[in-house]
Amino acid sequence: MTMYNQKIHFILFLLIISYFWSCVGNKKAISPKNYNIKYIQFKELKALNISENMTSLASQKDEIILMLHLVKKEEEKYIIKKEWIKNNLPFSEDSPSLFIHDSLAIRNDDFLIITLIEEDNIIEKENTPFQIRKLISTGKFLNKIDKIEMDTLISDDDFLGQKVYPIKELYQQQNLNIIFKGRHLFDKYEYELVLIVY
Repeated sequence: MTMYNQKIHFILFLLIISYFWSCVGNKKAISPKNYNIKYIQFKELKALNISENMTSLASQKDEIILMLHLVKKEEEKYIIKKEWIKNNLPFSEDSPSLFIHDSLAIRNDDFLIITLIEEDNIIEKENTPFQIRKLISTGKFLNKIDKIEMDTLISDDDFLGQKVYPIKELYQQQNLNIIFKGRHLFDKYEYELVLIVY
């Protein structure tokens, strides 16, 4: 190999390395992570499988409580900065979907917590938010919520699930398709909540 060819190969090598590092830099620059998100936009809650349809004696419909909490950690305490609750959301096999036209502003919060409850009576409707606030303030939401414990606090088999999202892991223009899925004895249930992050 001549000296001229060696120089050409060396220059090509430098160009390839330069191109590689520029690609890495651009990838970081266009990363979807964006910690300056401002809003959670509600879109739709869908019943993929309602919980009250196992037998002909069942009501064949669910009434759902949907709760969202924005939480800030201050020292060792967890402070609820914002609470959003929708009660009496009706679902059946004939009406399996609800569009929700609302949004929630985010201001220096650390966690987004979403809880889904099946509502059976007025006492439960009033008691549930109080119990959920208690769990959040103790930091128990950071671990997987024990369904047996929740059923003792609310009512048997009415806790459908809870999801926790650190705000720093969300990014703008992100669609969140959140699945709540489980079983009450022999009766399966499955719900999907669709949110958009801005």
